[in-house]
Amino acid sequence: MVNGGVSAGRIAFMLPLLAGAAALVCLGAAMSWLLAPAPFVRWSLTAPAPRAAVARITAQHWFGEVVRRQETPPPLSVVGVYAPQGASPGFVIVDEGGHETSLVVGATTAGGWTLKRVTADGAVMSSADGERLLSLLAARSATASPPGAPAPGSMSSSDILQPPPPLPAPGTP
Repeated sequence: MVNGGVSAGRIAFMLPLLAGAAALVCLGAAMSWLLAPAPFVRWSLTAPAPRAAVARITAQHWFGEVVRRQETPPPLSVVGVYAPQGASPGFVIVDEGGHETSLVVGATTAGGWTLKRVTADGAVMSSADGERLLSLLAARSATASPPGAPAPGSMSSSDILQPPPPLPAPGTP
């Protein structure tokens, strides 16, 4: 026995274990930089632009060849619409080159336009070029006001509330 009551055999047995433990501590201290988190890096991000991304995606060519067709307005306009709520499909009155024609669903004009569907404010017409929605409101805004009618927006509320002037008596100029 050596001083302190620890035998030499026991020290000889523990010495390699203590040396291995010390080596592991030194190795862990030396390699700790591998386990440390990376330093914070600030990335500069641009603001998201979803509209630009959608525009870029929709502008891409996806199927077949791109065919650019110049849109020309049809040579006819809707003058009147009758679109009932019931089972009746209704009809439209179209003006084609100054000639007004009433059409029911499936009827064709002299210019080759076929009425496909009647809507509350217009009609869906088709030709060899494809289908077009012709609006009654667009046709009315494109035409001028009848002669003698006030321009839209020119009347004030006081003009509307005034009674009309009296009619002249018969036989007076």
